[in-house]
Amino acid sequence: MIVFDEPEDCDYIFIDNDNRVHLLLPIIGGQEIAIDNTCESARELQTFFGTNSNSAENILRRYKDRLLNDISAIQSQKGISRCAYQDLMREKKQRLEQIEKYINLIGEIKDNYNTGINRLFTVGIPELPSTIHKIIKSANNAFVVRLSPHHPDPFTKFYDPLFSLMRNRSRYAIWGFKALTKGLGARLRSAFQPEDSTPLLINRKSPKEQVIQKVLSAIEDKNMNVPVEAREKKLNDLKIIIQNELVKIIPEITSLEKNRSGQTMDLNFMELMGINEHDVIEEWINTLIDSSLDPITWENPELCEILLGVENKGSVFYDPADKGISPEQLAELMSIRVQYLLAEINIYCKKNELSKANFGKFFDKEPHATQISRLVKEGLAQGQDIEPIIYGYVNNHLAALGLKTSLAVTQQAHITKKFTDNYRVIRDSPHFDEFLVIDPDKKGAIFSYKSRISCHFLDFFTLQTKGKYPLGDFENHAEALKSGTSNRLHHKNHIVSEGYETIKIFREEVIKLLAENKPNELLAFLIAKSPYGVPNYSMLSLETQNYISYNRNWPFIEQELLNTTTILANEKQDLLKLLSPNNVNRENLSAIVWSKYSSKLLFEVELNKVADGLIRMVHVYNKKRSRQWYKGFRDEVRIKQCEVLMQVGQEINSLLDCHPLSKEQILEKIVQSIETLNRINNEISLETSNRFQSTLQQEIKIFQAKLITLCELDSYEFISMNINMKIEEQLDKIRDPAVKDIVKTLPAHYHTDEGIMLFNTLNLEESMKVASYLNIEYRDLDRAVDKKTLLEHDIPLLFKEINLQLLLQLKEDASISQEVFERFIKLADTIPPELMTRKNIKAWSHAEVSEESDPAKLLAKVKETKPIDKLKFFNREPEKRPDDEPKSSAPQIGPFQ
Repeated sequence: MIVFDEPEDCDYIFIDNDNRVHLLLPIIGGQEIAIDNTCESARELQTFFGTNSNSAENILRRYKDRLLNDISAIQSQKGISRCAYQDLMREKKQRLEQIEKYINLIGEIKDNYNTGINRLFTVGIPELPSTIHKIIKSANNAFVVRLSPHHPDPFTKFYDPLFSLMRNRSRYAIWGFKALTKGLGARLRSAFQPEDSTPLLINRKSPKEQVIQKVLSAIEDKNMNVPVEAREKKLNDLKIIIQNELVKIIPEITSLEKNRSGQTMDLNFMELMGINEHDVIEEWINTLIDSSLDPITWENPELCEILLGVENKGSVFYDPADKGISPEQLAELMSIRVQYLLAEINIYCKKNELSKANFGKFFDKEPHATQISRLVKEGLAQGQDIEPIIYGYVNNHLAALGLKTSLAVTQQAHITKKFTDNYRVIRDSPHFDEFLVIDPDKKGAIFSYKSRISCHFLDFFTLQTKGKYPLGDFENHAEALKSGTSNRLHHKNHIVSEGYETIKIFREEVIKLLAENKPNELLAFLIAKSPYGVPNYSMLSLETQNYISYNRNWPFIEQELLNTTTILANEKQDLLKLLSPNNVNRENLSAIVWSKYSSKLLFEVELNKVADGLIRMVHVYNKKRSRQWYKGFRDEVRIKQCEVLMQVGQEINSLLDCHPLSKEQILEKIVQSIETLNRINNEISLETSNRFQSTLQQEIKIFQAKLITLCELDSYEFISMNINMKIEEQLDKIRDPAVKDIVKTLPAHYHTDEGIMLFNTLNLEESMKVASYLNIEYRDLDRAVDKKTLLEHDIPLLFKEINLQLLLQLKEDASISQEVFERFIKLADTIPPELMTRKNIKAWSHAEVSEESDPAKLLAKVKETKPIDKLKFFNREPEKRPDDEPKSSAPQIGPFQ
């Protein structure tokens, strides 16, 4: 089976269900909100247009190479079927054509339309190309917000923010840092950290603090400064109380005896953690909880919902991590959170066409900047929900914000979720200056793909070239992607994976129908056609051919195929050729022989390149020869040698033009080319009168080196590639001559190194049984085969199944008695079916057969006692008993009725 090389997902490349290839140009890192901002904003564009291995051009070229590998592999399968993998081939060729065009378009931009792109690599902290700003501004689903941190970064990169606030002058500016005394940012910071440096009062306990409070309430004596034995008891009681509280919200908690690393949490452990009898009880509780639970547990939304209620779960305004930071840092973070929530409200109103206003301008003005700051501060001090306070202020000033109606509760909930999700992405950002926020659930020119905020490369190309470069077949590509179901693009290209999945399903269905012994259904499935009229049998590989042609029911399948009138003549001819055991056996033989010289699959050898190389070599030689005024006395010999080389090349091309080649024909032509080159090279070497190396010999040696690379040959020293000779060499690896004679009778696909390795572990009797089994049931002999399972389970099971069918038939026909039937039933799983014949059963019935009879002694009763002579069945006649006697109407003697 072909192992395809085209990846199911790839940077920058998205393929839709109509097999259109889309190249996504990353603007900035992030899924719905940019994580690269200010000085890092151009990083993705630099990678895309750069020359590194991860640049778009290099990724496209690698993708092209992988497509070419797949196309070459599929073309090689034409030797199996003229319509091999036709649907897949059509899709891959379409994708290849598009990939090549994108490579050309990137080259065109770099060479002729590079305004703004070159600066990405020549300036320390470059601006984004103006084309990017145009795309963002025209998009309906992308929004720039610019906040007001205390220390702003001067390197903001996006133009025309939807939401923007007045900002302090950066410390990196020419005149240095200067703080504003007005505007929302300044008012929020002064409210949260007044001049007297009074810390911001936040009166709401986090989920963890609530648990600690409940534990404290359940403890009467909080003094841990007691004797050791009493302290040990108090610690154990404390662990039980904590466990009882935790299990209410985390049912998985079963014990607090050990910490997350498996250490026992006793007094010695607590001492290692820096806790002793002088510490307050809260420290003991906190240490036990932190040692038992991963800190991220407290961020679980379900847990927060239980402890804080549905409305308050996970509010960013009450982050447990705030406990460990300074008052200055807390004031700055609270300020940013309020600013960003207002920005998200502004985005929601803009994208839903509720308002076009910049809400930042409104909140920068007085009295609004002071009032909203005071309301939020009071809400924090009272432990109130902050989001509703801000929504309330917005709803109280509708007209000034360009709104006609108040934000409903459902709208507020939507905004809060988006705000919470996005804030958690950026909360560890080094800068809180500006962010590009997108809504991939809304149609527009911006997409979320593989953790990047991107636009369609063709949109960029059209604007960058000012429409001067025609797109041709790409004209409607960008619009097609925008009209899809979502701008949140899946990282996996389903049309690629589905193509591979179809082949996998085909293989599984073939195996299933064979196992269920349904020849009619199997043939119907093989000739069923895809929407493009390609039959399923186009997906046959040598593996599935082996499954069918070496299945025990192949004679019935073949007969059904010959007799049916519902299959077209050309399809019937295809299937007979594809599934004939003789044809399949020759393919297996050729593959095994070739594998001794090359790791490259035989069908992957590009025979056309071998032919072209031979012909080109002669042309090069003749061109050089034509410049020589004296041709030498060997001129006629050289002309004949060139004619031979040219003839081999032309024969290969003729074969390739007429019909697809089998593995056997490919191998034959490679050998012919090698032997011709060797023979002419040797002839020239034997010319004793030549003082200088012949020009033709030089060309031959050059092409021989190329041939080694082209075919991935391990060595160029061939003695012979005669198939029979090579298979004999392969079989000589079997140590026991008698076992070798058995294996020789098996189909070629069992002559692999793995197959021979197995037979070298078997004695003669085991080899006979395995050979018998393999002639009835197709089986891959790879390293996964377990010898014990094969001999003690698989083989007895199959022997019993086959032999039981014959015994039941003989009993039903009254050819054997119940007594004989019962005796042979006990032996049914030990005797190879080709020996359990009507004639042998008759002979064995006349012998003294007992329940303890040894099958080997029974076999000795048969006239032909040599084991190899008994393997007539190995001539591949499944289900037929060649030595059976026709049923006679005359009375039978002895046990036969």
